[in-house]
Amino acid sequence: MILSAQQIRAARAMLDWSQEDLAKVASLSINTIYNLEKGHISPRKLTVVRTAFEDNGVEFVGTHGVNLQTEGHRCYAGRDSRDRFFDDLLAGILGNGYEIAAVFESNESFTKVFGGGEALNARRLEQLGERAKVRCILSDARHKDPLCSAFKFRAVPKQPLAPISFLLFGQSVALVVSDDVNFFFCVVTFSSFANRAWKSFELNWDAALPLI
Repeated sequence: MILSAQQIRAARAMLDWSQEDLAKVASLSINTIYNLEKGHISPRKLTVVRTAFEDNGVEFVGTHGVNLQTEGHRCYAGRDSRDRFFDDLLAGILGNGYEIAAVFESNESFTKVFGGGEALNARRLEQLGERAKVRCILSDARHKDPLCSAFKFRAVPKQPLAPISFLLFGQSVALVVSDDVNFFFCVVTFSSFANRAWKSFELNWDAALPLI
């Protein structure tokens, strides 16, 4: 599979590599990397670049997707990042009593990340609600339209809860970054970190007010 220029740039960002770093690892010139990221296709050189990334834990999915595969750490980037993240989230729900917790600024930001405005993704919300207990804390409760009747929402008005949105499930914490067009999910699976996040969530949940 031929890499796209967007995938090369995204993979560099995940590894915090400059063009110079990639050129060194792939044994190519900086000009070659620059040209590849401008969309100039060279199958042989793209294969070398792909190998350099994959040897350092990067996984390429389709024509736009990029994941970072390291122990206890998985990232989703690209145009289909939401779909891939939630497909994996659904697949990981095993048995009854599974819980998912989320912290978002508002219903609007929650909807954008979950994709609730689209018919297909609205069904995905329903599937989450059918398979798991989902609770979400909002720091802005001005938009009170229900997103999914199976979800429980509470709000801590005018009190910022976190600099970015996140979800908790099992022993994993998924940090969510979005510019309203592109979505990036970084999932960290680390028990002590997740346990602290769950305790913090429960304290905020108890202090929050139910949406009416």
